[in-house]
Amino acid sequence: MRSAAFLFVLGVWLGSTSVVVGVVAWNFAGIPHAMHANPRLAERAQLAPDADRDTRRASPIFVFAGELNRAIIATWNRSQLVLAALALLFAGIAGARLWPLLPLTCATIIVIALTFFLAPEIERRGRELDFVPRTEVARDEEFATFDSLHSAYVRVEGAKTLLLLAAVVLHFWSARRRTEDTEGR
Repeated sequence: MRSAAFLFVLGVWLGSTSVVVGVVAWNFAGIPHAMHANPRLAERAQLAPDADRDTRRASPIFVFAGELNRAIIATWNRSQLVLAALALLFAGIAGARLWPLLPLTCATIIVIALTFFLAPEIERRGRELDFVPRTEVARDEEFATFDSLHSAYVRVEGAKTLLLLAAVVLHFWSARRRTEDTEGR
């Protein structure tokens, strides 16, 4: 029963991760959909529903979506720090063994790195590239660097999610072994 709070926090963390990923992805992917669904919006935004990717990326509505995503990710990363602290606290209270603590600790280190190192750099570079058309040759290297950092963030966030899943599985496994050891005595 002591592990219920620990598992609840991990469940909230995992569930929230999927919601944030969905919202952030839809902010950009939803722009063409919104322009097709609402021609008056497309007219006001001065963005044709069938505009190419480069034109969309330099449009004010796309830049607004980017700024919205920056706010969501910054809030999410701070929230993850709280969830990590709670998960570690409740893991200690639940008497979690080493195996579930290892992936949880690694996930916590990842969140610290994302929050204080990778995300701020992506945010800074993203703002520098706002309104710059992708076709501007002078900025190709800067776009490539931004894209590399963004891809790294996505991969590291994915790794963190797998580590959290591993913590849940290993906690169940170690709790089951603990029960079997206790019953076998």
